[in-house]
Amino acid sequence: MKNLYISLFLFFLITSVNGQKEEEWCDCYYPFPGEYDSIPELVISESAKNITLPSKVDNSQKKYFRPIFDQDGGSCAAAAGVSYIYTYMVNRERDLSASDSTDIENMYPPNFTWNFQNKDDCDRGSTFPGNWSVIRTLGVPNIETYGGKSIDKMYIPDLGDGNERCYVWISGYEKYRSAMKNRVIDGTYRLSVNTPDGLDDLKHYLHNLGEGDVEKGGGIVGFVARTGGGMVVDTIHPPSVEAGKHIVLSFRIGSGGHAMTIVGYNDSIKYDFDDKGYFENPENNMAEWDIGALKVANSYGVDREKEDSGFFYMPYRLLAKHQDEGGIIGDDVYLMKIGKEYHSPKVTMRVNMQAHSREDLIIRSGVSENPNEENPTATQIYGGLGFYKGESLHMQGINEDPIELGLDVTNILDDLNPGKFFLKFITRSNFNSGKVNSFSLIDYDTLDDNPPLEIDFSDSDLPVIIESDEVYNTITSLPILYDYLPSSIEEEITIARDFFLQKDIEVTEGGILKISEEGSFSAATDVSITLQPGSALVIEDELILADNNQIIVKEDATLLLSSSSNIEITGSGKIEVQENAYFCIEDGADIHLNDFNSVINLRNGYITGVNTEVLPSTNCFTSPTNYMPTGDGSINEFTEDIYIQNDTLTNNTYYAGRNIYIGYNVTSSIPTGNVLITNNAEIVFDAEQNVLFDTGVKTDPGVSIKVPK
Repeated sequence: MKNLYISLFLFFLITSVNGQKEEEWCDCYYPFPGEYDSIPELVISESAKNITLPSKVDNSQKKYFRPIFDQDGGSCAAAAGVSYIYTYMVNRERDLSASDSTDIENMYPPNFTWNFQNKDDCDRGSTFPGNWSVIRTLGVPNIETYGGKSIDKMYIPDLGDGNERCYVWISGYEKYRSAMKNRVIDGTYRLSVNTPDGLDDLKHYLHNLGEGDVEKGGGIVGFVARTGGGMVVDTIHPPSVEAGKHIVLSFRIGSGGHAMTIVGYNDSIKYDFDDKGYFENPENNMAEWDIGALKVANSYGVDREKEDSGFFYMPYRLLAKHQDEGGIIGDDVYLMKIGKEYHSPKVTMRVNMQAHSREDLIIRSGVSENPNEENPTATQIYGGLGFYKGESLHMQGINEDPIELGLDVTNILDDLNPGKFFLKFITRSNFNSGKVNSFSLIDYDTLDDNPPLEIDFSDSDLPVIIESDEVYNTITSLPILYDYLPSSIEEEITIARDFFLQKDIEVTEGGILKISEEGSFSAATDVSITLQPGSALVIEDELILADNNQIIVKEDATLLLSSSSNIEITGSGKIEVQENAYFCIEDGADIHLNDFNSVINLRNGYITGVNTEVLPSTNCFTSPTNYMPTGDGSINEFTEDIYIQNDTLTNNTYYAGRNIYIGYNVTSSIPTGNVLITNNAEIVFDAEQNVLFDTGVKTDPGVSIKVPK
């Protein structure tokens, strides 16, 4: 790969050379040393290579491609990488249109990513990997959410005298949350295109994504050329196709670089570079080819004299020429893959903060499974929120107001069940001052239509001063204790510490939740655990159910109370084992059913034992109802009818049966008589089939009667 160079922003005058024109361009591409070294080469599939390519592809005509626009300052890499390439690729994945100027909900602004990288220099550029890194970690809002009122300049609000769009870091949690759903970049790749084989790979990518996807078509790619010294432009002459359109003959030698977008190719375009009077493509010298050109989209609007409404052609030969001979910079073009339609954030952070000298500040998040850890065991780095990213400005860039950020921590939840979440600030010695005004953790990973769960950082500790001293890296850490589990457990998860569950969860087919012998598991009020068919819950230590907590065991699911388990059910906590569900109590299990409504209900048709397709076989009590728990609760079966007649109920009681009949004359086996419920008794009538209240049931004030569904 040829070297990429960092240089100053230059403009060059337009001059005339043999009837051809040198165009005026900016120098706005700023790679970091080694930034491209680790980018993998895209491999074109064999099935794609076997496809016969058409002579022409123009992806700018597809609905996924947005209209040409005029970039802001030195934002060329963001204009190409985000507003053209990302917009096209994500709309291709979602089958959405960005072709009309009103489709701003499907277009993405360059300023969001560029402003995190330009060091508050409106002429300073960025890079393809840098912009895509911001999207991979922070996301990107669409133009509508970002605040744009025009597809041209993207960010139009009146910022006041002296304020530039390039300074702005947007504020507002919901804007960042909207950006998160667009964290769908799956990887950054390059294609080496300085040979005929490399060109063929590029054409396959433009045509079918290098995957043989002829139906949706291909993608678009970015490249960089030295335009700081101007470039030689002419028009295509007859008899070539596209005669009259503009073609770049040379990216002239000079410093710097400008990022642009390749949107298609045309094998039939011809230009006689050496005035030979004929056209040829020498077999062993692509740098001397006369035939074939790529279609390029630029980001300087539609009115430039030497372009065609923002487009021009670039001959294939410039891919093979060295940058010092007027070719592109490097041997490569750059692209990104979309991994999915949308990203669904599971856990995020809402942060309200203010700081001076944002370039001296790094913001990160982290997690640890052990809530006693002082430091995270996994850390999320955010592209753009690091040293040297923002110069000595306040967080919003255009005022001293606090900024509200949204940070997605979803990526670091993989294979972890955190008990502690961290918000971390790292400052350099010349960091001026800063503070956190508020901070909360939001868990969106909830079942069905359950609302997200928000956990606030302690108000008594706010505001938190962001520390800085003469030490180069000073760390300020804000922890929130929260025990996280995915709402749907699809694999085996072992909890080996004290754990407090604050939301409903389910264990799905093939999933196993194991409470090991190293901790206690409890839950917040009204929280339930549902075991779906083919799943299992294994209790090896303490399980506490209270305050309407439930464990629901469905058909083919297994609940195993192991020999080391200690089950503590109080209040209205209960376990429900449904028909054809498995339930096993091992010898040695300790079960405390403390209150009258603390119950284990074994519905008709339940199975004693474990589902051996999910768990290994074990010895269980053959009849769980023969197990004698301590306390006032009960282990219930629902095989018999219950008749309540000619009786006074004064004690809190849980009745469980197939059918329950209550009244003056509901059975001939008991003398007739009224049923009186008194003494503020709490009565639960739980029937497998029906609960029937006949005449003759009388209740005193203060009595509570419940009939579960």
